[in-house]
Amino acid sequence: MGLPELPPLGPVSVLPQSGNMIVTVLEDNRAIDAPGFDIIAGLGNRADVGYDELIEELCCARALVQLQSTMKVSLMGGAF
Repeated sequence: MGLPELPPLGPVSVLPQSGNMIVTVLEDNRAIDAPGFDIIAGLGNRADVGYDELIEELCCARALVQLQSTMKVSLMGGAF
């Protein structure tokens, strides 16, 4: 079973244990025309990564994106 198309980008992140839950969430999201997703990651039985590791990595990545955005504004003449 695969996804017919990628979901739209948006503010929501989904980190379920089940791959089937991902499909259900995506189908429900499309059905009600809800906001899109920023991150979708399944941590099924064969995942070699735990929730704690994934959340820590996502927080670090988000902080880096925010830092890059702040630096870009600063380089363009904006203030911190």
